[in-house]
Amino acid sequence: MARGTKRLEPGKKTNEWAAVRRELKVEFLAAGITACEFRFPGCWISKALSFAHAVKRDDLDRDAPMGAPEHIRTVALACTTVCHPILDNEMSHDEMREAVMAAIARRNTQ
Repeated sequence: MARGTKRLEPGKKTNEWAAVRRELKVEFLAAGITACEFRFPGCWISKALSFAHAVKRDDLDRDAPMGAPEHIRTVALACTTVCHPILDNEMSHDEMREAVMAAIARRNTQ
């Protein structure tokens, strides 16, 4: 860091997501969800994984009922190199929400 550069502290939303992410990691591992749930062509399957939200995090409604597309915990596991960028950059908000909700539905029927 350059001399005199002020270090930014994480904000409320960042801290909230960090806490939820720690809980989700434990829950997903306990449920055996340890690979990308999307498997788009070129998927890394079990490498470089992160949580993909049904709704962009900036648009989340933290007061939404659990399981609603607007809830911070409504996520699916995605590889960060292929599938997560497709969800974020190549899909509309509606398509992204549908893809994440479909992944959750597939998980709940297995």
